[in-house]
Amino acid sequence: MVDTTWDLDGYFKIDVKPDGAYLSVYAPIGDGEPVEISNVLVELTARGIEGFDEDLIRQTIKEGQGTSIKIAERQVGEEAAVTEDLFVVEISEDEMSAYLTVFSFAEESPAVIENIHSALEAHGVVHGIDEERITTLLKEKEFNKPILVARGTPAIPGQDAVINFKFRKDTDKRGPKIETDGRVNFRKLDLVENVIVGQVIANKLPPTKAIPGKTITGREIKAPDGEDLSLPAGKNTEISSDSLELIATVSGRVIWTGTRIDVEPIYEIKGDVNFTTGDIDFVGSVIVGGNITDGFTVKATGNIEVKGCIEGANVIAGGNIIVQNGILGRDEGKVFAEGDIIAKFIQNGNIEAMRDVLIQDAIIHSRVDAGERVVIVGGKRGVLIGGKVRAGKEVNVRTVGSWKEVPTEIEVGVAPRTREKVLVLEREIEEDKKKFRDLKLGIKTLLLQKEQMDGLPPAKEELLNKYLRAQNMFMRKLRDTMTRINLLQKELAVDVGGKVSIFNVIYPGVKISIRRNTMHVREEYKFVTFFGRGNKIEFKEYEEPKITKKDKK
Repeated sequence: MVDTTWDLDGYFKIDVKPDGAYLSVYAPIGDGEPVEISNVLVELTARGIEGFDEDLIRQTIKEGQGTSIKIAERQVGEEAAVTEDLFVVEISEDEMSAYLTVFSFAEESPAVIENIHSALEAHGVVHGIDEERITTLLKEKEFNKPILVARGTPAIPGQDAVINFKFRKDTDKRGPKIETDGRVNFRKLDLVENVIVGQVIANKLPPTKAIPGKTITGREIKAPDGEDLSLPAGKNTEISSDSLELIATVSGRVIWTGTRIDVEPIYEIKGDVNFTTGDIDFVGSVIVGGNITDGFTVKATGNIEVKGCIEGANVIAGGNIIVQNGILGRDEGKVFAEGDIIAKFIQNGNIEAMRDVLIQDAIIHSRVDAGERVVIVGGKRGVLIGGKVRAGKEVNVRTVGSWKEVPTEIEVGVAPRTREKVLVLEREIEEDKKKFRDLKLGIKTLLLQKEQMDGLPPAKEELLNKYLRAQNMFMRKLRDTMTRINLLQKELAVDVGGKVSIFNVIYPGVKISIRRNTMHVREEYKFVTFFGRGNKIEFKEYEEPKITKKDKK
């Protein structure tokens, strides 16, 4: 509702613009006097405006809406007078943009562009002016609407430092591996993230400095610099000299605690290795608080200590394997150590140590290989029954075999792996010789056909060439294999000793091989040491093994 407690006369406004004259009429308020047309005509005449539409003026006065209505076309000779009205410059509140409205005029000219610059400068616009946009709007005659002609330069805040983790942190969220055939492997849980000494486990992208901005009026805009972060160094890690990398100082399991990165050289499993833990593949040493159950695999570059039993599992260590109880192989899996294997007993196991196998109580129906010694160092039984035991230097036990004459084999004086290599190569030679004979027969047949037919069809000629190439390849391979076997045979022939020592009794049914000599035990022997001399095996009084602190563990 209009407040009528006061009165206001109507009034009008005449604006001369480049494209003509405009009239705005505002109605009176209360008992105010309305605008008289005579007053408007007098004003128009005084300003030299011609060609106006008197009827339109009357209508505009009658409506009194305050709307700017064009009442006359562009006035001749008025261009200089209306120069200041050619442009409207609007600046945003944040002084980051300027808009220019150019009203209609005849042609683009240097004077107009100069006037535009003067108008911008008059409004304080000194930065970010888009000269090309101004030229374009004049050429394209983009009149009577605001055009963005100047932009400020925004300030760019500095980026915060970023820590990049070079390992997966979500080990607790991993699950069974999906094999390529779609089967779910519940033994492959991949719960351990391994790193090696010297490995970069995290790096940092340093923070950046802010880049100041500038408003269109030339005022500088500041922004904050990025915040720095410290590399989350924890146990067994170090920060590089440039403070940009976090490096593992030991090999082991990398752990993200939420606030720091630790590297643990020992991976301890509280209970059994089973479907809860999955297989273990660890760079470092592993301690298993329970058993390693059937079908699972534990690999470690260091030692593996098992406080329970090793069942039908695959256990591979780059160091020693120590089993507080025994190895129950059930004729499955294999236990291998680059160092020693120490256990209470072995039953139906497949065992290999590059150094010693040291057993407290018994080895029963197992295959045991040792690069140096197999020794049953204590216990009430100290027995070796059934299976095959091979050692590079010595087998020393209390009792071998049983009164039931259980077949038991012992080989010493040759590294088991060397003997195994010879056997593999010998089998390979036999297979290659058969293939070679078949090739020769094929070549002979084709050559005979070639002679009889005075040539061969292209397909058979190519087959003959293929056979000849294969024959040459097999000849080279056979020569190489024979050379390798000869070298290994020389190694086997070297007299490196080897003995089998029995503290209590060795029963009939036992086969002893010392280097190339073999003896089938047909009667009981007690408190003896067997050794090789020339082409036969002899025996003497029992010789105790040299027990070290390591052996007694």
